[in-house]
Amino acid sequence: MTYPVISLFSGAGFLDLGFTETHAFSIIWGTELIKQFAQSNNYNMRQRYGHPDRIITGDVTQIDPIKDIPKGAVGIIGGPPCQDYSIGNANSPGVEGDRGKLVWDFLDKIEKLKPDFFLFENVEALYKTKNIEFRL
Repeated sequence: MTYPVISLFSGAGFLDLGFTETHAFSIIWGTELIKQFAQSNNYNMRQRYGHPDRIITGDVTQIDPIKDIPKGAVGIIGGPPCQDYSIGNANSPGVEGDRGKLVWDFLDKIEKLKPDFFLFENVEALYKTKNIEFRL
């Protein structure tokens, strides 16, 4: 038995691969803004597991969690872009940055879908650069 999981900000699929490799989880649907990353993710999952394409190319800010995301997932995994929090970014705009704001979209999907669990992967500076409070 595997637990169905949704993948947001799927990228090329490294987090998805880690979850799938445990044989306890199955990515049933995901979204990635950059077409080539979504294609790479789908290609690798087809080659390794024979999975049909599950990652769509789409803007997570335009995804309606109730209408667009399949039902039945027990978890949500993802890593919103971290460039606006990275200590390598001299400006480090945090949640005010264009990419930094995507944290709220990720949390909104979690709040609306109410999964049994979620994994929010990001950089350490997310909570160190700005005083922000996460409430679910």
